[in-house]
Amino acid sequence: MAKGSRKRFNKSGRDQTVATVVTANNTLIDGENNESNDCNALILDKKTVSIKRAPILQPKLSKKKRKHLEKLVEQKEKKAKRGELLEKLNDLRVPSSELARYHSIAHIGNKKQQEKSVWLAKRPDSEILKEEKINSIKGAKQAKLEIDEKGEKEAESSDVSTDEESDSENGEKEWCKKKEETFETESIPKLIKKDEQESEESKSKKLLDPKLDYVLINRPSEIQEARQELPILSDEGTVLEAVAENDFVVLCGETGSGKTTQVPQFLYEAGFCVRGMIGMTEPRRIAATSAAERIRYEMCKTEAEVAHHIRYENKTTKETQICVMTDGVLLSQMSSDFLLSKFGAIIIDEAHERSIHTDVLIGMLTRVVMLRRKRNIPLKLIIMSATLRIDDFIANKKLFPNLAPPVLKIESRQYPVTTSFAKQTELRDYIAAAYRKICKIHREEPAGSILVFVTGQDEVKLDLDENLSSFDLSSTALDATLPMRALPLYSVLPPSEQKNIFAEFEEPIRKVVVSTNVAETSLTIPGIKYVVDTGRHKAKKFSPITGVSKFEIEWISQAAADQRAGRAGRTGPGRCFRLYSSAVFQDFAKFPPPEITMKPLDDLVLGMKAFGIEEIKNFPFVTLPDEEALTNAEKLCVKLGALKRPHKRQVFGSITALGKTMNAFPVSPRFGRILSLSSQKNLLKFAIAIVAACTVRELVDANNEKIKALKEIWADASKSQLGDLLILLSVVGATESSKEPETFISAIGVRSQGLKEVRKLRRLITHVVRSMIVNEEEEKELAERKLPQPGAKECTLLCELFLAGFGDQIAFHSEKGEFKLPTGEKGKIYPSSVLAKKRPNIICYQEKMENHKGNTYLKCCHEVTAEQIVRIVPEYVTFNRNKNSTPKYDANSGEIEALYTCYYTSTNTPLGEHWKTLTGEDETLLRCFAHCLLIGEVFPAFKKLKTFWLSPPAVLLRTWANLHERTTNLIRCFSVHGLTSRAAFLKKLQNEESRSEIAESLKEWLVPSHFVHIESIIESISE
Repeated sequence: MAKGSRKRFNKSGRDQTVATVVTANNTLIDGENNESNDCNALILDKKTVSIKRAPILQPKLSKKKRKHLEKLVEQKEKKAKRGELLEKLNDLRVPSSELARYHSIAHIGNKKQQEKSVWLAKRPDSEILKEEKINSIKGAKQAKLEIDEKGEKEAESSDVSTDEESDSENGEKEWCKKKEETFETESIPKLIKKDEQESEESKSKKLLDPKLDYVLINRPSEIQEARQELPILSDEGTVLEAVAENDFVVLCGETGSGKTTQVPQFLYEAGFCVRGMIGMTEPRRIAATSAAERIRYEMCKTEAEVAHHIRYENKTTKETQICVMTDGVLLSQMSSDFLLSKFGAIIIDEAHERSIHTDVLIGMLTRVVMLRRKRNIPLKLIIMSATLRIDDFIANKKLFPNLAPPVLKIESRQYPVTTSFAKQTELRDYIAAAYRKICKIHREEPAGSILVFVTGQDEVKLDLDENLSSFDLSSTALDATLPMRALPLYSVLPPSEQKNIFAEFEEPIRKVVVSTNVAETSLTIPGIKYVVDTGRHKAKKFSPITGVSKFEIEWISQAAADQRAGRAGRTGPGRCFRLYSSAVFQDFAKFPPPEITMKPLDDLVLGMKAFGIEEIKNFPFVTLPDEEALTNAEKLCVKLGALKRPHKRQVFGSITALGKTMNAFPVSPRFGRILSLSSQKNLLKFAIAIVAACTVRELVDANNEKIKALKEIWADASKSQLGDLLILLSVVGATESSKEPETFISAIGVRSQGLKEVRKLRRLITHVVRSMIVNEEEEKELAERKLPQPGAKECTLLCELFLAGFGDQIAFHSEKGEFKLPTGEKGKIYPSSVLAKKRPNIICYQEKMENHKGNTYLKCCHEVTAEQIVRIVPEYVTFNRNKNSTPKYDANSGEIEALYTCYYTSTNTPLGEHWKTLTGEDETLLRCFAHCLLIGEVFPAFKKLKTFWLSPPAVLLRTWANLHERTTNLIRCFSVHGLTSRAAFLKKLQNEESRSEIAESLKEWLVPSHFVHIESIIESISE
């Protein structure tokens, strides 16, 4: 108990406080009788006492009651704002023309009711009237109950609301009634009887109606039976349901499921062709043409209705409903029509290959689909993959920020395949191991063709020429009557020889197809029962640090190994023999790396800048490319002149006019720069031919004896500096001028299919150039296919032209035929090059490759000089000014030049001393130009004043020149007006104010009696 809190005894009695009572007459009565008086207590007035009591507190509202009152207040506020809200909604109302295009769901689920109305229409009028009366009596009670309930609800709501609310509510009801009338009159179409003719307005509305009506296709019975065998046909309803409910769909099905040929037909039959074309992209041209041909055959359509569009061929017309194209073609179409307004659905096929164009296209299309959805013009995107590598798509929040797309898995038609691993992995001579396995299969296994996977064309020929040619193909077989025939398959194989793989032979044989990885997914070879997998492939590796690409032989991925094994189970049970152990297989990567991480990105960067994408790092890539590779690609584009140099605070630069021209050409930015600059020297026809020949791979067989002899004739002493470029130009020119081109081509070892591609690319580039050229004479020259032989001067200019595109790929001769590369490593010129024996001091190369022994070789080389490097590509040169030499005036350029000691930046190789234009606005440049002006080197008219200068003009070059006030004033005037060249001086003389200031500064150097001469000289110069 706290101290002092105890209650005292008889506290009220001990309290001596005097109580004062106020009566009704305001008489004070003390409670204590201290003095005597003559009052009588019995006759006193009535005591009326006012007692001050504490105020009564209101009871606290319960939580339920408070919420109820708050809800009433909220309803009152909403009703007050309802009129304003309805007015805003009226502003956002859909126009009647667009509302007529919407789907009506008023009659969904009313099939029985519609049938009943048709049945009633056929009955007599008397029966219908009786039925209506019966129905009205039958439903009268129910209608009355509904009216009573509605009245009670209105009465309850009126008790809660105030008079003001009821007035506003009545006003709002009248406003809403008016709006409903306007909506009815504007948007609800009038009913038209079927027997009546439709008006022109209703016909136009039907044309705009995008309803998906089923399109019937009459296919022959044999085609329908073949389609029924495809696994995807049983999932047609599932696919169409997913596409109808989602803008994005991922379809996963292995090769052989039929997704490439059937999904476009599903969409066509479902009516998606009404909204626009159905487009499908393929990573390769041969796949696009074959897919279009098969779809056209199954749908019984013409080439105009189901067409293909590849790099050199465009078969699309206004009647086209399905277009199969390469991914690069669709990207180029987006440059002119970003929203792809011609298309209603886009299918991305073979997305698992992850090519650069496919990745960029998917990123672009995700944004296009969202924009089309906002505009209520939906575009459907279906991504099809042959493997289960779909996490890169569905788990990417940048691609699909709102909701991951649904994934549909289609079962493939696959027979069981038995896979056998080797006990030991052959690390060196795997070609010999493959040969031994083929022999063992032929001796011990039943009939069936064999598919062998090797790394490249050279190994295909090696296996065919050295191994299989020496094998007794029939005597040691399990079946002595079964001969064996070996066939090659690689990407550049002529189509006539590729057909041998699919041909059916009259006699039973065992085919042995020796192939590169082309047979993994692109082609399905019939009759394959055995697969021999070496487990290797040749990949083009790109180093983001050095910016150089090279080919390397490396292990494949587990997904690629499974694809190879699946080739044996297409037509029946098969076997796969892997020439590596299971332990090595477990170390394989699960999937191959995306192409965007393995190739140079300069083409990608320039293309995206042309699209207006400034900061490429923020683009929704499927797999984000290496940041260093992106930075190096942007730096290369800046050096090529395609992008502006970014300012200090900028991370990126915008595209230049030259960059837009370079991007218009269907080649890499390096070749784009070459083509853009070639018109300045009248070298367009030569540049187009060389660029086309360089773009096509393996055009000439280097081992052909006749081409070796022709190389020595073509590369004479006066033109040898052009090197391998001259050989390519001569091959194209000789074949075009030959009377029998096919015979000549086969004689000199030129690949006929490659030469056809060169012709198509020349035609395509020429078409682009013609759209830019104004000169008619140049246009006529380009129209001619024949090429004249270039002269010595033209060869020198072509060397400089190609140096402008490959200034960062220069090698310097060191010793014993080796060249020092920009990366610091050593390399040799490719043995088949015409420069291999000459060994020039400096070369410019286009490609660097590495063989299986680790030796580096340089291909497609031409000779350059140090003076050309300094003059053509100064961005790759380090300049150190020679302080001991005096700058001089160059009459040709009209600028001041200084002597510099030059070094090639990458290797720090000295290039000697060279005169170069002195740039900037430093005091040295201003003094030198002023000195040359006064002595008459810039304008000879100033030589007349040589004896009238107050000081010798050479004073301007002295260190103590600032001691003279006239020198300081002259340099200050030249600095203010930027007078550092002849052109700048003439430009400033056009302005009267600038002319007078320049004249005044020059007069300070003259005797006053000769001021008139200065004015006359300046006037004559300015004219």
